[in-house]
Amino acid sequence: MTQASARERLIDVEDARKLVPENGYLSVSCRALTPAAAAILAEPISNLVLELQTIDVDVARALAAQRDGLTIAGIDSLSDAVAAALASHRGGSLILDDVESLSQAAATSLARYGGWLNLAGVRDWGEGALEVIASHRGGLAVRVDGLSLSQSRVLAGHHGQLYIIGITSLDAEMARELIRHDGHVDLWKADGITPEAAGVLRQHRHLRFPGR
Repeated sequence: MTQASARERLIDVEDARKLVPENGYLSVSCRALTPAAAAILAEPISNLVLELQTIDVDVARALAAQRDGLTIAGIDSLSDAVAAALASHRGGSLILDDVESLSQAAATSLARYGGWLNLAGVRDWGEGALEVIASHRGGLAVRVDGLSLSQSRVLAGHHGQLYIIGITSLDAEMARELIRHDGHVDLWKADGITPEAAGVLRQHRHLRFPGR
């Protein structure tokens, strides 16, 4: 089977049983999973990486039982119901870094997730969604293209390790907000940091940015 044809298939129970990992890691690319197949893949304690074209609530509920790192790629939007199901994931990390938009309701559900949460692909934060996701307690990765002063203030209130991606400009006023964060902060590949802002950022012992 070619890689292209594999991405177009629907994985059922029979397929899933053949894919159960023995080495603690499994990566699968397909069009979709049946709920029963998702339950089989979620059973082993192993890192699971899925590249899907679609996901429904029943599949999300089955995957939420997985007890290690879960990555779901290829999905650019989540319904509120799917987000709520994934938020109950039992493992230590949930990576949804192909999701490009998030409603406030979806953000409210995901903010309750208890592990490391990666939403580094989101470019369209629905009204109030960033404020809600910043209430997540634990590791959080977010993309904020064109970071604003108000967004800096919101993210400074987050509790846990914070990665901010997509910064193209940062002035001293924004920096003064960010250094209020009480944990580790990484301004991943940030650009446009003014010299004055860099001086302010250095006041935070656990804040990393290019050049430091």
